[in-house]
Amino acid sequence: MFQLRDYQTEVIEKTYNFFKLGLKSVLIYAPTGAGKTAIASQVIADTVGQGKRVLFIVHRTKLVRQTQDTLRKFHGIDCSVIWADKGKPDYSKPVQVAMLQSLHRRELPPDIDLVILDEAHTSSHYLTYQRILNEYSRGIWSLSKTLALGLSATPWRTKRQEGYCHLFQAIVHAPYPQQLIDLGHLSRARQFGYSTLIDESKLEVSSTGEFTEESVSAVCDESLNLEIVKKYAERVPNGDRKTLAFCANVKQAEDLTLKLKVSGYVAEIITGQTPEHVREDIFDKFTKGEIRVLVSVAVLCEGFDEPSADCVLICRPVKSRALFIQMCGRGLRIANGKEDCWIIDYCGNIKRIGLPTQRFSISLCPAPKDDDDQPIATKTCPSCGQEIYAFLMICPHCGHVFEPEKKDFVPRKGKLEEILSPDQRKHFKFLKELIVELYNKQSPNTEIDLAFLQKWGYLPPEDWHDSILFGDKHGWEVDVQIYYRYLLETLPTASDNREWIKTSIRREFKSAIAWAEENFYNAAGGSSLSPDEIKDTINKRIKELISYKPWWKLLGFSQEPEDLSAVYSAYRRHMGEAETSKRSVFERRAKLYNLALEQSVARFSLNPRILLLTLSAIKKSIAAQDFEAAEEHVGSVTAIAKEAIWAMLTNEERFDFARYRRGELNKPASTIKPIHTQHGANFYHKSSR
Repeated sequence: MFQLRDYQTEVIEKTYNFFKLGLKSVLIYAPTGAGKTAIASQVIADTVGQGKRVLFIVHRTKLVRQTQDTLRKFHGIDCSVIWADKGKPDYSKPVQVAMLQSLHRRELPPDIDLVILDEAHTSSHYLTYQRILNEYSRGIWSLSKTLALGLSATPWRTKRQEGYCHLFQAIVHAPYPQQLIDLGHLSRARQFGYSTLIDESKLEVSSTGEFTEESVSAVCDESLNLEIVKKYAERVPNGDRKTLAFCANVKQAEDLTLKLKVSGYVAEIITGQTPEHVREDIFDKFTKGEIRVLVSVAVLCEGFDEPSADCVLICRPVKSRALFIQMCGRGLRIANGKEDCWIIDYCGNIKRIGLPTQRFSISLCPAPKDDDDQPIATKTCPSCGQEIYAFLMICPHCGHVFEPEKKDFVPRKGKLEEILSPDQRKHFKFLKELIVELYNKQSPNTEIDLAFLQKWGYLPPEDWHDSILFGDKHGWEVDVQIYYRYLLETLPTASDNREWIKTSIRREFKSAIAWAEENFYNAAGGSSLSPDEIKDTINKRIKELISYKPWWKLLGFSQEPEDLSAVYSAYRRHMGEAETSKRSVFERRAKLYNLALEQSVARFSLNPRILLLTLSAIKKSIAAQDFEAAEEHVGSVTAIAKEAIWAMLTNEERFDFARYRRGELNKPASTIKPIHTQHGANFYHKSSR
């Protein structure tokens, strides 16, 4: 008996719930490895079990046999086949498996309760499918007694103005590719990319949104094939990987196959014109390993499943995200003894489209041009040569550690919504440019109000500071940590800066704090807490959001780890978890973890002798109640050293130093509130006394 995975059961239940709500059509997103056939066969079995009839539509011959075998083996269902080569179908059977092309102008099977459409990202836009829906619904889809279910691993159209909202009313998501990799249902992907082998300026886009055949043919010539074979030989010199190569046209495929054979590789070609019996023989030999490289043209993208394939060559430029991910997905299935899949892109597709495991947004409506829909920038690891996300500081494949890149801050549009006069616009521009310039130069910003006053004769309104540096956006808690570090790094230790830092944080993040408070209050609406308890709880949460967090806390440690290897492991783990999130969340978390990693590296590169000498001097000064001397020692080391030293003090020493900073040394002990902090921020603060 076939056992569904938990997420497959959840996908099916969500689909049924939509139908129970009265919806007539649902699209299921199930990427390669998610078990699309298993989901479909279970839905078919459930429907037949209720005495209803199903029409399952595919457009690849191999899928017809695959569906027949699955239904018979696991559910005991004998289905009829509607296919020109299979003779007259038996419409009395409860399940009809049909080739989409065979339904063109053919009389449809009667009394169908559920239509399931495979590869719905393309098939749903065919007129034949829309004719089928019209016939079963009598032209009014919203009142149809026949339900429609679409299946797709790549629900994206190349033309942005096209979507699925006129065909499907809801979408159900199976796990994304990286989640399936983490669950062990897909092979780990290793990407290698080349972006200078073709002249991309020659590529032209057709009315369909894909590159024109003529322009693709112009760049996919014999010289490209020579480079492909040369670089393939460098990567896979022994031919020990079972490889699928995707070409632009028959001419390129034939030439590439010939060049591979001349170089000693056992290669064969399959095109749309390859006879069925020859194709099956080639597939069989490839499965057995007798053929090592299978070259194809638009044949293996959909419906081909050979789990043992562990290398994919993308030998043509692609504009379509769906097509690119389909090609890459052919090598991602799991198999015994298979460790990973190499995806070698020779035509800059990874740079243009993104990594094939990236989580792209999915929408029934025409895709908007938003950040979550764009490719995430990549870079090549100098150690292992793999393409990885550009913002990673540690290669997830070989562990190479990148040097942190120092870049000037690019100012974003601020929150300001006030309608300004021409003079006010000039004044606001002055304030913004001053704040951004000081931040980019990493210079103190304590004199900005004074500079504005001297320039214009009045203090800048508080609202003008709101989001002026980082902009108004979600994920602001990450920017709090970045801004906090800038303030601590640039403000002199001896200055009275505690209140200034608090003021600066609350100024910059005023709208974000108010937005968070509102969300917290809304969430607490149904709780049993009193208004005062709710207010106190929310104040604590806000304080936590705008408090300084040391690098080890950002990486999930309760205290400083003892060695850098633990830091690297934590970084890779957190990045891996973040990768399954939406792009905006992923990039935000990466920014935070990169900050923590950079500080940890700086921490472990400190001179141990100087650190311990300074620590000893500070301990002696605190023990002697000579806090001014302790201040001098604190001011002699770097910001990251201050944080490290603070962590190495005892709780009593921290408490005494904090009392000195708050001016409480001469107060009775009963009036002093204990502090609970594990970071070095208190070395930076000195309250007025």
